[in-house]
Amino acid sequence: MSTINQEVSIGGSVVFWTLSNSTDHGIMKEGLEGIGLGRFVPEVQTPYAALKNSLVRTFGSRRTLIRDVKNRREYAVVKETVLKDPTGGKDTVKHDVQFIAYVADDEVLFREENGLPFHPSQATTCQAIFEEELGRVSAPSLARRIVQIVEFGKGVPLRGTGGIYWIPDAHMFLWDAVAGICQKASSKNNLYRLNTAKDDDALVAVSAAIAAQVESSMETLRGEMQRDVGDRAKRTTRKKAALLQKKVEFYEGLFGTTMESVKDSCDDLAETVVVATFAGLKTPSLI
Repeated sequence: MSTINQEVSIGGSVVFWTLSNSTDHGIMKEGLEGIGLGRFVPEVQTPYAALKNSLVRTFGSRRTLIRDVKNRREYAVVKETVLKDPTGGKDTVKHDVQFIAYVADDEVLFREENGLPFHPSQATTCQAIFEEELGRVSAPSLARRIVQIVEFGKGVPLRGTGGIYWIPDAHMFLWDAVAGICQKASSKNNLYRLNTAKDDDALVAVSAAIAAQVESSMETLRGEMQRDVGDRAKRTTRKKAALLQKKVEFYEGLFGTTMESVKDSCDDLAETVVVATFAGLKTPSLI
């Protein structure tokens, strides 16, 4: 836990988001590259993912299910039928495969279970939706990129599982720009910001989150150093430890706080890595 030694002098905002699977990749690419964040452009959906989404949008319903075909990059369109028990007993649920869909050379093709070609009446519609889906970004993929951008903007996760971050005022312009791009790419994307008060309670909460994040990262690095790794891996770990030290120093300067326990842990870890890397000795105990 960090030690607070003066009043908070900087504000920030809490940010979070809900995302859809309908994000336009082209808009995201143009927008992020336009503000110098091209390295954070999310990847488009794979043809396999685009196929499933196109099948769901074309054929899916309460009783028409899209199911994976085991050990094949195909999907089965399955009709579910509920058979009522005339005696009042338990109903029986029946599943019948209508046809199977797959992709070849960016074209959605269909077959029966026995392998014979099949031509559903909605094939043209499904192909058009598939081509649209190929230009979309999945919600998980977009979320990963947003997290990376938030961290680039000095954001701090406020819970261990992520999803809610605090960003200092000086970097909120970045969030606002990215939020605008995401919402332009899909009207179903919602990115929120809540301004936080400039008080000691807010400072304690954010400082504690920073300390927890740094401690977690150091535990990972300690684990790496305890494994029998080569010199190159140790040098990489040393660089990561140095970045953690700089991170702590950045927030200390930002908040005007002293995070003694975290800083001491960073120093101990850095010393351990230096000894293991340059002295050619067996990695010392970190306990």
